Amino acid sequence: MTSSASLIQHATSVHLSSEDDDPRQARVELLKLVQQFNALLDSLGSAAFKNVGSNEGEIVTLTQGGLLPQDLHPSASSVPTGTLLDFFRRTPPEGWLEANGQTINNQNATHRELFLLLFALATEGNNPLNNLFGSDAERRASAGRTAASAWNNGVSMKLPDLRGRTKVGAGQGTNLSTRYLGSMFGRETSVLEKDHLPNVQLSIKAPLYTGVLVSRQSKYFETQAAPHKGFSYSNVTIDNKTEAMGSDTPHPNMQPYFVALSCIKY
Repeated sequence: MTSSASLIQHATSVHLSSEDDDPRQARVELLKLVQQFNALLDSLGSAAFKNVGSNEGEIVTLTQGGLLPQDLHPSASSVPTGTLLDFFRRTPPEGWLEANGQTINNQNATHRELFLLLFALATEGNNPLNNLFGSDAERRASAGRTAASAWNNGVSMKLPDLRGRTKVGAGQGTNLSTRYLGSMFGRETSVLEKDHLPNVQLSIKAPLYTGVLVSRQSKYFETQAAPHKGFSYSNVTIDNKTEAMGSDTPHPNMQPYFVALSCIKY
């Protein structure tokens, strides 16, 4: 392909410097140059470049012609496969899939790199993510296979499902529990149980009676203030309980949040 530098050099050599020059031949040469230059422009893609002029650091995008070949354009292809990002849009951008637990396989050749990454995460390391296989049957069938073999045989791998979930960093933070890559934990609501309540001892204020029970049916107690003839006195325990309260209804257990579309790069 003719370079822009050679075209410019050729163009500067096409001139009408004397009466001996043939204007018709010069026009033919110029027409050829225009055609070649247009072909060169068609081979260039739109590109963004850093402006180092008066507005240093400002990013300028040329939408027609461009200055850089398409393979040098800073497109989504520079983003590593498996990158997770949130987008404020309803559908994933080109080159991305919604992280909603869907499965991928060799039905779409563009998903191969992501498939290989998921297969490696599901089969390698000290904590393989077995839940990344499309099914238990596929997990068992993939035992001992290479990622390329699994891809060629139509095995499905499952994307992370981030719908309704926030992300946390893998590893063990200071004074925190260890969190393994790809693990899922937490719940939207929680019901308090006895072990979750503060360790306290409650007392009930009630009159203290001493005496003996005269009638179990009437729950009548003889008291020292009004003794009943023919009975001796002894301490009596009053079995009293508070009224039942509560409904065992789960309470919300969620932080303030903002909803976006979580996607993964393929």
